[in-house]
Amino acid sequence: MATTNYYTIGGQIMGEKTAGSSRVDYLTDALGSVTGTVDQSAAVVNTYRYKPYGGLLAKTGAGSDPAFQWVGSQGYRNTGKSFADIHVRARHYSSIMGRWTTLDPLRIHEIINRYGYVKNDPISRIDPTGLIVKDTCSILTQQANIFDKIPFMSYEDWLQTDLSDRGIMGITYCKPFGNDISSRVFVNMGCATKCLKDHEQVHVTLDRDCCKLFQKQYRNAPIEPVCRRWARDYVTPNMRYSECKAYRVSFDCADSLWKSNECDQLPPPMGPNDPFKARRECCGYSGIIKQASLGELTALQCKGLPGGPPAPTPATCPFPYDIYGF
Repeated sequence: MATTNYYTIGGQIMGEKTAGSSRVDYLTDALGSVTGTVDQSAAVVNTYRYKPYGGLLAKTGAGSDPAFQWVGSQGYRNTGKSFADIHVRARHYSSIMGRWTTLDPLRIHEIINRYGYVKNDPISRIDPTGLIVKDTCSILTQQANIFDKIPFMSYEDWLQTDLSDRGIMGITYCKPFGNDISSRVFVNMGCATKCLKDHEQVHVTLDRDCCKLFQKQYRNAPIEPVCRRWARDYVTPNMRYSECKAYRVSFDCADSLWKSNECDQLPPPMGPNDPFKARRECCGYSGIIKQASLGELTALQCKGLPGGPPAPTPATCPFPYDIYGF
């Protein structure tokens, strides 16, 4: 049997070459499905269209079909079997039934929908391991995942998960396959909860425009490189500026409630029980700059000091307005 070599870019399968034949490259959509193949002269050989759950809807061209088709650039491989026609690493999938053919080995004790595929949302979610649903690049706008507090998670999981036990009071999320940016608060601080909501609203305001540009580029370009640009070129370098700007709003809110005696649950600012104490110090609010404890802001996020990290500045959105503007 002839050997076939596959070519990848950033972890995505982008082409193949079988011994004795010419190389063929893939054209892909935002989900990662192969929508066409082209030869080395850039001439289109075949085109493909798919049903939502992976069945072939239409094909043009007489060239050989690649083994990777629906969500193929993410590693979904056709098997040619009738009721287990796609192999996705840990499991087989049936595009006829729109479900996995075996139980999720990580969730064998679940009762409901144990064979279900991507929570019945195949046009915006994938499962490239056969184990974990992703909305194709689950990127949080906040730093929680970078500090290894939580993993990348799907938008739906984010809506349903309580992260307060991991020291996370709130999070803002830019949904890649969507047109929105959302925030959640996980801790109920009574009358002071408003201050946490005000904090997350700052992130929503700061990130909204770049989030929209990211979402538009996400729909028009290879997924993984776009996600890496969002995380590497915007989220990470913008952390220090964004967090300290948001925390200053939290501080002003909390101090205003405390001074007006409107919230008995708030302890005195900078007192031993002040929930914002370490964050105040890190952002320079109290005039005392020091390294915060693990699970809070790190020294690298602190306001600039002589001989230390410079003061935080806002990051530039890496996605161009002229092409993907709104």
